[in-house]
Amino acid sequence: MLLHVLSCVVIATSGTIGYYSVSGWRRADFSESSFLSVSRGIIAGVLLSTGLTNLLPRGIKDLEPWAELPIGGMAVLLGCGLVMALPQRYFLRVSVTDEAQNGLDGPAAVLRRLEDIHAIRAKVEKLIPVIGAHSVLFGFCIGVSTDPYAVWPLTITLSLFNLYEGMFLGNDMIQIAQQDRPIIGGLPELIQIKFRLGSVSTIYLFYALTMPLSVALVSSIHNDLSPRNNMLQGVLTCVTSGMLTYLGLVGANVERNWQTIVSAFIAAGLMTVLAW
Repeated sequence: MLLHVLSCVVIATSGTIGYYSVSGWRRADFSESSFLSVSRGIIAGVLLSTGLTNLLPRGIKDLEPWAELPIGGMAVLLGCGLVMALPQRYFLRVSVTDEAQNGLDGPAAVLRRLEDIHAIRAKVEKLIPVIGAHSVLFGFCIGVSTDPYAVWPLTITLSLFNLYEGMFLGNDMIQIAQQDRPIIGGLPELIQIKFRLGSVSTIYLFYALTMPLSVALVSSIHNDLSPRNNMLQGVLTCVTSGMLTYLGLVGANVERNWQTIVSAFIAAGLMTVLAW
């Protein structure tokens, strides 16, 4: 149980660190920086390696008594389908540009900029439930697992993944904070303050509560003496493997340049070493 608690603390902390590190950086061109390309590759490599070399073999091993049935493969497909059903907004570049304002001035330009600000806010608000869903599903896998060799690689992977999500949230916040030109009596400042206060509290709740609650729920109904324990643990491990594999493939496919590819191979190799 102590291992589960430590895992939740590390994972929740990484997300908030990523959010505030980027939101305090104040760089409007973060979405185009080489740092983001390298981080995309690292996260993609870690997700793929953890899903395919760390979790999938352990899940298949737990399902050995039911090897005649394709339970492991179906669980992996289920994990991929669950992620496909969620809007992967954190992989999309969200930015506010002035291209849509060309030829516009006066009230039309003001309305255009306000629409851009609200568009970013809507995308961030869609991202927050995705973070909660990921935390709940990954928390189920951590809560049912009793093998520290399976928990720690998953903890490292989810910490980096939440750090990545937090960085994208911080980047989206920058797009609103960098509105330097005044609009109608400081209206952007009012929107920014309200948006930041609401987002910070919501992000803290999702990062700090969703995964611990899901881990506590599964741990409370988990029984090591039950013959169904291995099946439940194997199915959840395979589901998590499918989720991580899909997320890794999508993340690596967003920006296919040499920096992303090289960093993905290096990160995957390092995580594969941990599986030995």
